Amino acid sequence: MALDAGVDMELPFPDAYTSLIAQVKAGRIAEARVDQSVARVLRMKFLAGLFDDPYTDPVVAEKITNNAKHQTIGAQGRS
Repeated sequence: MALDAGVDMELPFPDAYTSLIAQVKAGRIAEARVDQSVARVLRMKFLAGLFDDPYTDPVVAEKITNNAKHQTIGAQGRS
């Protein structure tokens, strides 16, 4: 249902696709359907320039992505 609804990525908690591999192996979800979803994610990453310079400064990344404001927002999403 999530793939059909256009949910290509689940963040911050991976709850929607816990059985995806089993469903593909059982033939309930076509591997091509997963490929379409992955292609959209990769396209957006390319458009965002994430593959232009794959080597980032981990200290800077930690400051940007794990600051107090983001932690507060994440905590609100879990409640």
